[in-house]
Amino acid sequence: MKKKIVPILKYLMFMGVGAALLYLVFKDVDLKRTFHEIKAADMRFVMLSILFGIIALWSRAKRWLIVLEPIGIKAGLKESLIAVNVGYFANIAFPRIGEIVRCTIFYRMNGASVTKLIGTVILERVIDLFMLFSLIGIVFIYKMNFFGAFFIDFFKEKLRPLLNLNSTQGILLIALAVLFLALVFFFIRKLMTKGDSSPLIAKIKNLLQELSAGFRALFRMKKKWLFIGHTLLIWSMYVAMTWICFFAYEPTSFLSKMDGLFMTVVGGLGMSAPVQGGFGAFHFLVEKALMLYNIVPITDTITGEKYSPGLVFATIVHTSQFIMVVGIGTLSLIAFYFVKGKN
Repeated sequence: MKKKIVPILKYLMFMGVGAALLYLVFKDVDLKRTFHEIKAADMRFVMLSILFGIIALWSRAKRWLIVLEPIGIKAGLKESLIAVNVGYFANIAFPRIGEIVRCTIFYRMNGASVTKLIGTVILERVIDLFMLFSLIGIVFIYKMNFFGAFFIDFFKEKLRPLLNLNSTQGILLIALAVLFLALVFFFIRKLMTKGDSSPLIAKIKNLLQELSAGFRALFRMKKKWLFIGHTLLIWSMYVAMTWICFFAYEPTSFLSKMDGLFMTVVGGLGMSAPVQGGFGAFHFLVEKALMLYNIVPITDTITGEKYSPGLVFATIVHTSQFIMVVGIGTLSLIAFYFVKGKN
């Protein structure tokens, strides 16, 4: 019973955080006027944004196949696409579970080891994290005075508990972290060299070996340049998804491609928040970032209605991405039931 209750409580907690953030960002604006502004958006550019998103999903599925090849897992693009799309769909309902769902769906169609698959997904996440921080570095260097303050404030809030520590506490924390990592390293090393006398030890060794096999795929893949090409295509599409939406809404139509890169990074930080689909966190961060361009809340002098163009833009981008993921994910889930194998 306890095992069932804990995930439910975590799900409700994440949902509560998302709902609270949505309430905070929308509580001071006129919803009717906000909806009117959203309806006035040019849907041609929104549809282009969705198309770019679909290309990114296709490229991600192709890239995964490149990672799977060195560890002896053969599959078709159809299997990879279904697994990737359903994984993103699952993330909307349960944050961080999409990776597990992707591997499980793929296993049901292909029979490949879930543990090995998870190792490859961890590898992909490390690469994506590297790309996100690379983009942060680019926009930070490009206009340090303009963008720098936003990122400093963002990470300062994240690191505030550490910044408030005195020197003794800081040294103690670092020492404990190093000690913990050393203990983990020696435990794993001893475990991998020990005999398989215990069934539990044998299972743990097998788990670690399969995880590491998936992660080592990066160094064994034959199509490294194709992997790099797909990685650049994926992130180029992410930037294009946001940038093209600038032209869908008049108050943001003057922004440049570099501004699109900046907003992609900000949106990525919002989507990485542990709430369903980035609801609330994405809207909050994008609205705050657009204030750097003097896109601030407005009160209509005739009707007295208050609305936020930054919040309208954030809603247009987030909603279009949400519709794309739900639509493609639903179709992929239906396709899964027609193509799954005997497993």
